[in-house]
Amino acid sequence: MSNKNLKELREGCTPQDNAEMILLVKKQYPGFDKSLLSKCTNSQKYGVQLVPEAMKILLKRFGQEQTPEKPQNKRTSSGHRLSCRISARLPDADYAALQQRLKADGYKTMQAWLADMVRQYLQKGGE
Repeated sequence: MSNKNLKELREGCTPQDNAEMILLVKKQYPGFDKSLLSKCTNSQKYGVQLVPEAMKILLKRFGQEQTPEKPQNKRTSSGHRLSCRISARLPDADYAALQQRLKADGYKTMQAWLADMVRQYLQKGGE
């Protein structure tokens, strides 16, 4: 199958289907990711082609006409043991001061400190 067919296959899919495509190919080819799928779709620009075995996997799953009343799939897991994430944006000065304070208090990573703060906050709520 050519990459032109891959492009047509992707155009008929939802974002959840594209994520599933990546996971299906990744099972056989662990280094495959969203960036490579995009490059394979645009092989004339990047010179990258999907191997025939991977295309067969995708055609087997997505080659048939999709039904319009397809239920929405939950986002796929990234494979991390800790799957839930929180984040915040700070001014540069506050971030630098926080980093210094964390080192002084003995935290090795921002993750360790943030997880500790969440646990403390949750404990206070239970009192």
